[in-house]
Amino acid sequence: MKQHIRIYEDFINEGTVKTFETDVKSVIDHIKRGMGWIDPGYIEETWNELANSVDFSIAAAEVADRLIKAGLVYHEGDDGEKGKQVRSYREISSLVNEARFEADEIFFLWDETVDDDREGIESGHTDHRGKAATVFSFDTKDHKAFMDFKKKAAEYLKKQGLKHEDTGEQLFVYESSEAVSEAAFSVEDGIKVQSEQLAQWKKLLQPKVYKDLEKWATEHNDKAESGDQIIRGTDMDNFIGNYFNSYTPPNKR
Repeated sequence: MKQHIRIYEDFINEGTVKTFETDVKSVIDHIKRGMGWIDPGYIEETWNELANSVDFSIAAAEVADRLIKAGLVYHEGDDGEKGKQVRSYREISSLVNEARFEADEIFFLWDETVDDDREGIESGHTDHRGKAATVFSFDTKDHKAFMDFKKKAAEYLKKQGLKHEDTGEQLFVYESSEAVSEAAFSVEDGIKVQSEQLAQWKKLLQPKVYKDLEKWATEHNDKAESGDQIIRGTDMDNFIGNYFNSYTPPNKR
């Protein structure tokens, strides 16, 4: 995204570019009015709270780079105070793109669907299948509400890109993105993620560019044997980057 958010108007929707610039300014102003700096691990959360233009999964590198150039990104020290300044996106790319798991979100979903007094749910940390995980244990007789909760929890965890395992009365959320084997990520899972990401790109790109991306990304879906063979994520981002590099604006043709 970094190399193609601010480019030719006939490649990216003009309205999206303008809204994106407004969102970036809002985030910068928000940080300056607050602590005056931000830890890289909280850039996504701040963007999601304030921005309306582009999904963070698409704009992560560009947003982080803008904040770094504004001199606002610092690692949090052991005492919670401002630590070492971040001077390039390369230093923090894994932190910015790493999914952040907030256990409270699972509790909020329980409050919403099963019991707003938070009865029947407990959490802790454990080792499951040789991997560190947060475990949630459940005890409720309201089967319908429980199924609704499990559906919403699975949707939230998948959206966050967090590997998890539902064993019935327990839910394990792995702290490592490599905790579950590739076989657990089905073709259907991959296509669902791909569709969600394509929907985000559709809002951003001009129709012809989006059509080319969609055709390229989906043309081999029927041959995939696992979800990891479905084109998504950085593959799409790289396609757009290469598309831009080979693009000739009308006034230079």
